[in-house]
Amino acid sequence: MAAEAQSPPPAPPGWWSATDVQGGQTAVTRGLLKSVARHAAAHLDATLPGGAGGALHSLVDGYQPGVEDGLEVTFGTMRAVALPFYQRLWQEGWTGETPWDLDAPENANGTPLTFPELETAFGFDLTGFAAPAPAPVSKPGKSLPGAASAAAAGPQANLINPATLVAGGN
Repeated sequence: MAAEAQSPPPAPPGWWSATDVQGGQTAVTRGLLKSVARHAAAHLDATLPGGAGGALHSLVDGYQPGVEDGLEVTFGTMRAVALPFYQRLWQEGWTGETPWDLDAPENANGTPLTFPELETAFGFDLTGFAAPAPAPVSKPGKSLPGAASAAAAGPQANLINPATLVAGGN
């Protein structure tokens, strides 16, 4: 049987070129994840009419350098940090999907995250995206666009709360 040719990981989006993010095939550290999240929020600020939004800024503005920054990040931690970015994009009418299966088994959450996986997770490229005209304010009891997709993420019990990155937790 002939060996299948492996395709190279996708190139990072253009907005990554203006960041200090560099990596390879190695495991991702908490410090690198924090840096990528800060740059991704800045990208949304520059691209979306409403910017990254208060929830994302509350998350990333509290990131401080810490002794835990050298610790490896798991796939579950990345999902917990990246999902709010996708939720924000869905609020603005973006129709892309997360690069991971929202119904993926939770046992995958404990695997160490690699740099290509990080690039893919934060690889949203909004070049040419134009948010639709603002929708009327939703009525009580109605959910925002994308809420159903976010709800499909399933139980988050094994995911690390991204807010713990601020406090230096696990």
